[in-house]
Amino acid sequence: MKYRDPRRVTDFPAIILVDGERRAVEIREISRSGVKVAGLPDGLDDDADGANNLTLSVLNHRVACQVR
Repeated sequence: MKYRDPRRVTDFPAIILVDGERRAVEIREISRSGVKVAGLPDGLDDDADGANNLTLSVLNHRVACQVR
């Protein structure tokens, strides 16, 4: 698989809010088009039609996100 945007490897701690519940995760890779996150809870699904309300909290910034 070839990525369009260069990816940078990192080990950056973050918090993800899944339907309002806080979980500690780690950002493993980052690019202009997205991030690769380790430690997501089981059961998150990209074809759940918005069943999961996800927010990534990094450095006091909150970003709405989705699983792909």
